[in-house]
Amino acid sequence: MNDEVDDDIAFRQLRKANTTDKGNMAPDKAPHLKIPPGEAIKAVKLINPVNFGPAILERFMAPAVPGLETFKSSPSLSFLIEHQSGRKLVFDLGIRKDYDNYSPSIAKYLPTTNYTIEVVGNVADILQDNGISLTEIEAVIWSHWHWDHIGDPSSFPHLTDLVVGPGFKEAMLPGAPTNPESPIQESDYANRNLREISFEGLDSLKIGQFPAFDYFGDGSFYLLDSPGHAVGHLCGLARTTSSPDTFVLMGGDICHYAGIFRPSKFLPVPDTISPHPCHPHEDGVLCPGEAFDRLQKSRGRAPTDSLFDLTFGSDLELATKTTKQLQELDCNENIFVVVAHDSTVRDGVPHFPKSLNDWKKRGLGKGLKWAFLRDLDKFWESEAPPLYLATILSLSLHILTMPSAQPIRDDAFGSPGSNLDYDVLIIGAGLSGILSLYRMRELGLKTRVIEAGSGEGGTWFWNRYPGARFDSESYSYIFSFSQEVLDEWNWTEHFAPQPETLRYIQYLTDKFDLKRDMQFNTRVKSAKFQEDTSSWLLEDEDGSQYTCRYLITAMGILNQPTLPNIPGVQNFKGQAWHTARWPSDASALDGKRVGIIGTGATAIQTIQAISDKVGHLAVFQRTPNWTAPLRNKKISPEEMDEIRTRYPEIFRRCSESYACFIHVGNSQSVFSMTEEERQEKWEKLYAEPGFAKVLSVSSDIFTDHRANELYSKFHADKIRARINDPEVAEKLIPKNHGFGTRRVPLESGYFEVFNQSNVKLVDIREDPISQITENGVQTGDAFYELDVLIYATGFDAVTGSFNAVDIQGRNGTSLKDVWAEGIRTFLGLTVQDFPNMFMIMGPHQMFGNIPRSIEYAANWVAEFIRYARDNKIISAEATNKGMEDWTQHVHECGKGLLANEVDSWMTGVNKNLAHKQKRSMTRYNGPAPGYRKRCDEVKGREYSDFVLRYA
Repeated sequence: MNDEVDDDIAFRQLRKANTTDKGNMAPDKAPHLKIPPGEAIKAVKLINPVNFGPAILERFMAPAVPGLETFKSSPSLSFLIEHQSGRKLVFDLGIRKDYDNYSPSIAKYLPTTNYTIEVVGNVADILQDNGISLTEIEAVIWSHWHWDHIGDPSSFPHLTDLVVGPGFKEAMLPGAPTNPESPIQESDYANRNLREISFEGLDSLKIGQFPAFDYFGDGSFYLLDSPGHAVGHLCGLARTTSSPDTFVLMGGDICHYAGIFRPSKFLPVPDTISPHPCHPHEDGVLCPGEAFDRLQKSRGRAPTDSLFDLTFGSDLELATKTTKQLQELDCNENIFVVVAHDSTVRDGVPHFPKSLNDWKKRGLGKGLKWAFLRDLDKFWESEAPPLYLATILSLSLHILTMPSAQPIRDDAFGSPGSNLDYDVLIIGAGLSGILSLYRMRELGLKTRVIEAGSGEGGTWFWNRYPGARFDSESYSYIFSFSQEVLDEWNWTEHFAPQPETLRYIQYLTDKFDLKRDMQFNTRVKSAKFQEDTSSWLLEDEDGSQYTCRYLITAMGILNQPTLPNIPGVQNFKGQAWHTARWPSDASALDGKRVGIIGTGATAIQTIQAISDKVGHLAVFQRTPNWTAPLRNKKISPEEMDEIRTRYPEIFRRCSESYACFIHVGNSQSVFSMTEEERQEKWEKLYAEPGFAKVLSVSSDIFTDHRANELYSKFHADKIRARINDPEVAEKLIPKNHGFGTRRVPLESGYFEVFNQSNVKLVDIREDPISQITENGVQTGDAFYELDVLIYATGFDAVTGSFNAVDIQGRNGTSLKDVWAEGIRTFLGLTVQDFPNMFMIMGPHQMFGNIPRSIEYAANWVAEFIRYARDNKIISAEATNKGMEDWTQHVHECGKGLLANEVDSWMTGVNKNLAHKQKRSMTRYNGPAPGYRKRCDEVKGREYSDFVLRYA
């Protein structure tokens, strides 16, 4: 016992002798790293596509820590590296989703590991799911060739390089199947540039002791020669900021665990570790460094020895040397070291699509430096009670001396002691949610956006089908709230495709740092009004709860896909998906037999995009739709500069038009013109781009059956002229509704698709689908064998997003039940019995050009909430009279419109859904200026149309 006391005294004396005046263990001075100056990379984004385990520690490191035998779950981290020029790299690919399809040697090896492997998705899929085209990826960099890092390079286009380290080609080629024992496959590098980095002749460029290769030539990203673990092992070093310089080091498998290179003589364990590794979320709880010293002593190690020694590597001596070199970088407070299997980083940093560039500002480097010590908690508690007791005693003494808790502040709306999580919660991170967050930020309100998807974008995040684009002019689709954005953002096409639109949305969130207040991969299950606190309680599908004063729904009008009521929908054994859930591997259709059910707006865009790629395409048409030429073209830089000068005029025209588009309406009657005059005018409009042929025609086309018949005949003749087979042409011409009475999608070569020999139109009004089988689609007259079946079968529109959440107002009133017998709202923005809830793009609002409508609604709601805050209003609710008057007004506006005599999603009908078989008034039918005038009048009356409750 006396010997143990003497040893403890000796260790304390050693720490005291090596302690600075500030009380910290004195480190050795690290060598100067000599990193050249350079530009910062645009973004480094961490991707975690996989978790696997358990891993047995003794395979990789020693000496053992009693009670710590395995890591239950480890990630295999990858990174997206974005250069300022737009060039993009991917560093490591993790584990491929179909890991049974690795090379034969790996497939044979994996069952022996007893790993449980959970793959979220291939890195390629994750990128595409977040709007990044794989054609943008210049190169995939393998840190090394081990199975849990190589993923599936074949999922990237052949133009994407595969970058490897020195000696790789000699040691690893050829791959399987030529060499069946190889861990890699020939398909990994076939038909692509396999680029082996050479560090020879680069002796003058070293970072610390690592030979370095300046990838972009501007100091923004280096590859470091880090051999030992595997032949050709590489690390990446990205400059995340300049002036001051900060870096993220992507360590790959330079070693498997932070405890192999920490602590070190350059970075000893501090006297107190904060945050405490085992209590990271408890502010002020510290871990004493002496507890670690005693652990080291019990294992025959000095305080500045790393927790473990390396025991795994193709060249163990060289790997150990490389790890020692890493310690020289790790001790630098401006370098954030991330090794691929570090679960503390997986659990503690923002993931893709968020950036790691602000890691130092967030305190991630310091906060996670000693987080790996959390793995010792079991040892301290169960195997070495005196050490654990010493730690707990230290924590207890610290807690006793903490200052008393501060009283709960009054919330922003004047309600004492409400202790709500947020002032405002927003459901949805599409355009509505993004602008609403921006406006709430301006008001200084604590706000959170909750989004079901893994990234922002809403409609443009989910709808990634081929050919997706909007049919509003790009420059009318942009928000107007920031002159800086208008000056900076460049559209490349008059009607932008989905990837460009999503990039615009991501540009907004990055520019205004909105993502720090967004929570992704979280689906709201319920939202319930709490009458005792005049607040909302939200619960997600994982059971987490959130409270707020104001709830803003920004869930969109087309976000709940529906499938047709056809027997056997679940029986098909090939690939099948709805267009709104398009998979990332677009090449899956090449040469295949494909069927698509539906010929609405989404189907039209999809069909014209895939018809020349598939082997055979069967188009199952339920109802033909009118469609007209889009006439898209590129926007040159010079034209974009000219468009910028016209933004004020563009926004003015949109604000004055009926549906917020730039196209001017025409009140001249069809019948006031001769047939020749009509034909000349319609031909001119038909030749114009965009919605001119819909919105600039005579208004009586949409109210007078005879006028509509004339204009419909004009378009029917255009269809007949474009299709070779008269019988097919007649099937594609709508007979049950006139032109413009349902939403008119715009096309680019849609009708010509049906002249292709590999495309067949199946009119299921004449030959209905009887069932979907394992192998295809059976109609009454024929069977269509398919590899892929696509559902372009619409959405539970407008109210579907609300019905997907259990929204309950006062006394448990269900919003779904309130609207079951007909939609009732006030201004399309709120509903009686649902205080403090506002809808952006809800029913009874303007639709038309969506961003223009969103911008007005979000601004109106922000103005109301500002008024509520300034006047200490804690709840606001629509009245029954307000709702009745507004709903009646909406119905009055719709009278006489031919569109309201037709079944469509805009009249609330969806034949796929039992509860949507009858027409309802879902949208505001009047002119947009009239809508804004009524809302402005409510604001001018200082919101006296609401029931307002003051604090």
